[in-house]
This record gives sequence, C-alpha cells and structure tokens, in this order.
Amino acid sequence: MSSFSTLTERADIGLRISVSYIMIFLLFILSIVSVSHPFAGLIKAPFFLMTIYYWGIYRPTLIPAWLVFIAGCIMDFLSGFPIGLNAFIFLVVQWSVIDQRRFLMGQSFLVVW
Repeated sequence: MSSFSTLTERADIGLRISVSYIMIFLLFILSIVSVSHPFAGLIKAPFFLMTIYYWGIYRPTLIPAWLVFIAGCIMDFLSGFPIGLNAFIFLVVQWSVIDQRRFLMGQSFLVVW
C-alpha cells in the first residue's frame, strides 16, 4: 500500500483480506466438524486442504507456512490424530503447490480442479 491511498481504498483492501480469512476459518471448521450422516466417516471432504491448494496457487502469501503448521496441529489435537500428522501433510501440499505454481497458473480451470 502506498501512503497516497485513500481511506476507502484501504478499507476495500482490508475487507477483501478479512473475507478471505473468514472463508479460510469456516473451511477449517468444516474440516473438523463431523456430520451426522451414516457414511460421514468414510466420505469427509478435506476442506482446509482444498483451501491450502487454492490459495497456494492464486495467492501464496495469504496463508504462511507457520499458519498452516499451527492449523494442522490444532486439527490433529481436535480430531485425535497424532500431533503433527496433518501439519506435515498440509506443509508438504503447500510447498509442492507453491513449487508448481507457475505451471498451475498457466493451466485451464479443469486441470487446476
């Protein structure tokens, strides 16, 4: 941000970033919450992993590695997995997506999907 930006421009940028973080938080909660469906244990979408993948391609600075690590440890603690398992998986996915970012940004939506 330059020092010449107006208050409305700064509010617009702040609102865009806060909406992104709110969506990330909601998808993190959806990854933890169990759904009362007979097959919910077998079919559980990794929403937070999807978030890491998407933001790793289109805006990798939005979710830093330390935030991914902390979120993975919290998810492990709340879900009963060994501490560090999801954190390790999330960091490997984030690093590999950021490494392949230039390739993925040049692809069509179906390839990225």
